[in-house]
This record gives sequence, structure tokens and C-alpha cells, in this order.
Amino acid sequence: MTYRHRIFALLPAVILVGSIAGAAPDGADRIAPQDRESIGARLAELDVPFIENRGETDPRALYYTHTFGGDIFVTEGGDIVYAIPKGKARLALRERFVGGDGAATPRGDGEGAVRVHNFRGGARAGGPVSFAAVDLGAIYDGIDIRLEARGRNVEKVFTVQPGADAARIRIRMEGAGALAVREGGVLSAPTEMGDVTFTRPVAWQETDGRKENVEVAYRVDGDTYGFAVGAYDRSRPLVIDPLLSSTFLGGSDVDGMTSGLVLDDSGDIYVAAMCASPDFPTVYGGADTTWNGGSDVFVAKLSGDLTTLIACTFLGGSGLDGQWPGPNLARDSSGVIYVSGQTESADFPFTSGAADSTFGGDTDIFVAKLSADLSTLLACTYVGGSANDFTEGIQVAANGDVWIAGNSSSSDYPTTAGVWSETYLGPVGAYNGDGVITRLAGDLTTVTASTYFGGEGTDAISEFVLDPGGSIYVAGYTWTGQNFPTTPDAYDTTYHGAGDSFAARFDTSLTTLLASTLLGGAGEWDIAIAITRDPANGDIYLTGHTASSTFPATPGAYDTTYNSYLLSDAGDDVFIARFDADLEELIAATYLGGRKWESPCAVILDGTGYLYITGSTSSRNFPTTAGAYDTEYGAGGTTQYSGDLFVCRMTTDLNTLAASTFLGGSGGEFYGYMALDPDGNVVVAASTADSTTNDFPVTTGAYDETYNGGVHDYAGDVVVCKLDPLLQDPCVSVDGGAPDRGAFLFENRPNPFNPVTTIHFALPEAAPVRLSVHDAAGRLVRTLADGAFSAGPHALRWDGADRNGRPVASGIYFSRLASKKFIQTRKMVLLR
Repeated sequence: MTYRHRIFALLPAVILVGSIAGAAPDGADRIAPQDRESIGARLAELDVPFIENRGETDPRALYYTHTFGGDIFVTEGGDIVYAIPKGKARLALRERFVGGDGAATPRGDGEGAVRVHNFRGGARAGGPVSFAAVDLGAIYDGIDIRLEARGRNVEKVFTVQPGADAARIRIRMEGAGALAVREGGVLSAPTEMGDVTFTRPVAWQETDGRKENVEVAYRVDGDTYGFAVGAYDRSRPLVIDPLLSSTFLGGSDVDGMTSGLVLDDSGDIYVAAMCASPDFPTVYGGADTTWNGGSDVFVAKLSGDLTTLIACTFLGGSGLDGQWPGPNLARDSSGVIYVSGQTESADFPFTSGAADSTFGGDTDIFVAKLSADLSTLLACTYVGGSANDFTEGIQVAANGDVWIAGNSSSSDYPTTAGVWSETYLGPVGAYNGDGVITRLAGDLTTVTASTYFGGEGTDAISEFVLDPGGSIYVAGYTWTGQNFPTTPDAYDTTYHGAGDSFAARFDTSLTTLLASTLLGGAGEWDIAIAITRDPANGDIYLTGHTASSTFPATPGAYDTTYNSYLLSDAGDDVFIARFDADLEELIAATYLGGRKWESPCAVILDGTGYLYITGSTSSRNFPTTAGAYDTEYGAGGTTQYSGDLFVCRMTTDLNTLAASTFLGGSGGEFYGYMALDPDGNVVVAASTADSTTNDFPVTTGAYDETYNGGVHDYAGDVVVCKLDPLLQDPCVSVDGGAPDRGAFLFENRPNPFNPVTTIHFALPEAAPVRLSVHDAAGRLVRTLADGAFSAGPHALRWDGADRNGRPVASGIYFSRLASKKFIQTRKMVLLR
């Protein structure tokens, strides 16, 4: 098993350059500020060599390296010395391994990533030898220690061989005060010149060539630290639960305008949005690390704990790319990433053999295919006609087909023979005309099926979902009137006035409209935004916003009354509706909102009888629930259409709001996308225009804790946030202090279980904690412990019974570890 962590000094964001080739003769600096910042972002993860000391520095150092965060020395005895610049002074810290079995034997390993030369008297002399890493040898029996340098940090890698004890690793920090574990699991070393922090450690095993994560956290004792490791089985794959966290992502201009979101199997997070910042933080290895002008799309991969930008690439041409309604993301079974969005660039980077390599008109759709590490553009094509074309979603079918849907005002949008409609019926010159649905081959070389969908007015598709049984559901809105295409047995075939929502179902050949229904109230608009399908029974869930006081909410639903006191276009409520698979029955429908404007952006099911909805609200009285992460509205915002984000958890019968929280700062947030990670945690990516107060709740140790962007009504930076399934676990301290996130609630073993399981947790220091079990609705089932525990690992058994000793039913349950400083939650599955 291997542990890896990094040290980051809290330094001013300054790069000192001794000389620059090609500088102006008068010494003028021709590097623009945004370019310097971009260079700094890219160099942060650059491999840096360790250099063997041959008289260039202090003789006590065997090896040294110069990073952008300071100098690092490795002594003959295996100590690691950090010389960190702080203004004109330098801060010295020394790490010393204690309690070992033998002396360290540092030695260089691997050829350095760069060649090192000395220049003396204008002539190049023979340079010192550089290495990719330094091995310290077996200080502890069965534990190998390796140092690797990056642009601003050094990584310590501990490899614990079978039979060795990871708890023996102890490192003393000299030059700092008492160590502490802070929010995000980071290790903090206080010094007279400020805190120095170590990122939260990670751990993994390799099984059959696959890297599989293991739980690990810091343990501290005064000036010494080590590691607390969760239970692991060397014969089985392991899972780690990412920390609940949030982070900014952006450059100095406007980035955001909604965000595509998808997770991979390990919980790493891909996000995509519009980017107008030349200094957006791309990293080396991306398919395109150069901003192309106007606005680009960016695609970024973040670690599941939101502390590391793993990869990032631009995608675009010289025009405006990724503008409203923003890019979309999908991932196939092999991990390949697909992106769709809007482009106004005639030089967008299409690839050889693309289905369409010619820019068609005002705005085209693009579809791109990227390797999982974002290093390679595998395929890219235009899709569109001579007017405006927009996409509102992308999905990859099990057979590898790529689906997109959206809307078009192009009479020559590429359709295929024999589909439901090859003819554009919408108004000429409209921004939205007809809906469009298109299927492409997985290599993006062929449009295999494509149809218009709509009537003789304005129609638009907002989102779609694939049915594994062989059909596609689309949702959207129409101003067409009575000639909008519905099917005879649909729930509602009557147009109600100012604009209705619709849901429709096509076969995969797009030749047959299997079902189509309208949904709305009288006299005001109803706009469907998102759709999802319940795989258990085929029911369809639709969400959007409505200005209608006569929207058909059903008896017994959570809220049957329209809440806004404002007129349409200023005070819409969210609606959520549930249909049967044939769109013939409205099973349930509810309002959700406050006195001002609400709009949802996503609806997803968790498979336990609950659905999640997220979006934007400008209502201070938006309904929140007791114990939720944030029950106070925080936004100012510049328009009624952006305020705080909201995240809600509702029963699938739409009669109970189980949990609801605000998420935002005093600026404005605008909706994006949502997903669930493997443990049921809720991940939200959105835009924030938090341009003055920098108070969006990001976590200590997150990849970026500072707002970077420009001023805009709906965007500035992208934010990526994670909340626990019950929407209670805070992203930041709720009392103004930094919660202790060094504690760790591990996955229960076994999981699933019947009827007994063991719940493991570890504490960095002695503390009173409460360990409880809750059902899927968040109700307390049983308290397993409520009292003081010592530092270190602990384990408690749950026998599948409630507080009265009665066995509980099969289903989803949550273990919850709480103290005054933290709350952590884990999903458990009981199968009787």
C-alpha cells in the first residue's frame, strides 16, 4: 500500500524570473500579467529534478531541488529541510523520521526530467547530475520512502510492503509549533511566519494493474505526525469516500455560464464550461493548453476530494465557443469523454473523417471526443445548418452511439431519410425554431439518424434521457399552439396559452413518435428544463419552472399552491412532475419555491426512493429543512434569475421534502449540473459571480479557495461542490471556525451486509463523538455510541436492529459520525 501527500507553503503568488530570452533591449517586460499567471498555473505541477550536491550548496545536503515554492534539501541522515521564502526572509523547516529500524540511505533514482547545466563566465560547464526522485531507503522495516519534486511542492511516497505496519511511520516537524489537522484533512504546521500546510494524504493498492483507493488520515501528537489507515482487504478491491468539499475553478475573466458534469468510476470529477480567461489554469498534457480567443470551452478533471486539478484542456477556435446554453459532458464505458456545445468558430478543431468539417452558419453544434486523461482529441465534428443550432445534452448509448438533442432555426439542419420529420417547421430567423434529435456513430464520422421535432411555432428541447429498452425521451417547451405534435392517448393534448412544457418519446431510429404530451397551466408559461427516468419502473420525472397558478399539481403533493407574488418572467416556481412510461398518466406533480424566482437545472434519482433537484433561487423564503447545511439565503445577485443555488431531496411520490439547503455566498450563483458519486454524495457544478466578497463556501485545502473571475450577471468562476446524501454535512464550518476534518468515517465492512456489519472510524485526537444510524429519509434508527473516544482507529458493530432491538427492513441506511467540529456520513446497504 502506498501513501502520497504534498507540502504547500502559503506563499505570495509571485514568480521571480532572472532573465528571459528575447527580452526587449531596454529590459522592458513584455510578458502580460495574465500570461505570467497562466505560466505559474502550468508550472505548479511540472516535474522538477533532484540534483546531486557536488559543491553547489551546503555540504550537509546530499541532494537538493529548487521549486517555485522554495528550496528543498535531503541530508545524509535522511532529513528533509525546507527553505521557504517569505518576503525577504526565509523560513526553515526540518522533517525527521523517528522510531525507525535503521539509518536512512538517500540515493538518487531515475534520470531527471530536465538537463541541468552550469554557466560560468559565459561558458557552459559540466553540470551536476539530476534525478527524478530520491529514495531514502528502508528507515522502517518493510516501508520504502521516496521523494518526488513538482513545481511548487515535494511529494513523500511511502510504500508499505505486506506484513509491515504503517502505524510505525512517525515524522517530527522541527521549526514549527504543535501540528493540527484542519478542514479537508490537511495537516497544518504553525510557524512565526504563518502556517505551512500538507495536503490530505491519499492511499491506494494495485490489484491486477488497477489503482484502488484506501482510507487514510493524519494522526498528530504534538510536533509529530503519522497516519491512521482504514480497514483494507488485500484480496479485494477497495473504495475511498472523497471528502466533502468545494472549490473555485477559473481565471481572471468570465468563466462559467453553466457547467457540464460527469463522474468516473473512481469518483474523479469532470466539469466543462465556457471560458473567457486566457489565464485559465490548464495543466501540462492537455490536448490544448492555449486559449484560442473570444471564448473557449474548457474541460477539467478534478480529484474526487476537489484538492487537485488532474488535467484540463481548452477546446475551441478563434470565435465564441461554449456560450449559452453551455457545454455538456458524457462518458462512455471505457472512460472516453464526449463534449457537445455551441461554436461560432469557423476554425474549430474538427478531425479527419469528421461527419461535417465545414462551419455552417451563425452558430453550429460541435461534438468532440477526448481521451480520459484529456491529452488527446480523438475526434471532433460540426453538426448544424446555416442559421443557429444549439445542443442541450449529450449521452452515449450502451452500443457506443452518441446522442445529442437541442434546437435549431436552420432549415438545412442535417436530417436523415425516413425519420419522423425531415422538414423545418419553425419561424424564419428565430433564435429557437424546432427541436432536433441527432444520433452519431461513436467515432463521430457519421450522422446515423437525425430529425426535427416541433410544430409551426417555436419549440425547443431542453434535455433528454435514453431508455435502455430502445427509445429516447426528450423534454422541452413550446409556443407552437394547438398544432404541436402530441399522441392520442397522452396525458394532455391541449395547448394552454403562453407556453407549455412537453415530454415526448421516440424509437431509436427516430422514425416513430411513440408518445408525446403537453404539461402546463392556463395563461402563463411552463418551461421544462430537465428529465430523468426511473430504471426500476420506467416512470419519467420532469422538472422546470412555471409562472402559472393553475399548474396541475396533484392532491397530496408537497406543495399545491403557486408561491410567487410577482408577474411572469420575474417570479416562477419550480415544478416537478412524474409520468408513467407511456406519458399517459400524470402520477404526481408539485410546486417548489418561494416568493421570487426559481429555476431548476437537474433532477436525478438515487435508487432509494428519493430524487434530488438543484437549481437557482432568488427567494429568501425558499423552503429549507431543519439541520440542512445552510438555511439562510446569502445572495445579492444582479438579476432576479441568479441568487443562491438550492439542493433538495424529495420522495419520489413528490409528497415530502426530505432535505433542502441553500448553497452560495453574497454574490450570485447560477445553475449548472448535478451527479451522485458512488457513495451517494451530491456533486454540483455551477457558475458564481461572487466578485466582491469572496465568501462562497469553499473548503480549506481545495484546489482553489479564491474567486478569480470577472464581473457578470451569471458567471465569473465555476464552483464544484459536494454534499452528503442528507444535505447536512457542511462544506465549511457552520460556526466560523475550521472544522476538524482529520477524523475519518470509513466504509463499513461488509457492505452490503446481512445482518451484522462493522463501522470503522479514526480520530486524530481524543474527542467526544456520536455514531448513529439513519434510514434513507434521514430518521434516526439507532445511536451506536455517544461519548469520548481516544485518538486512533475504532470499530463498532451494528446488528441491523433499531433502538428497540427490532430488525429493520432491507434498504439503504447511513452511518453518521458527528462531533462539535465535524459531521461525516456513509451509505450502507442492508440485504436480508
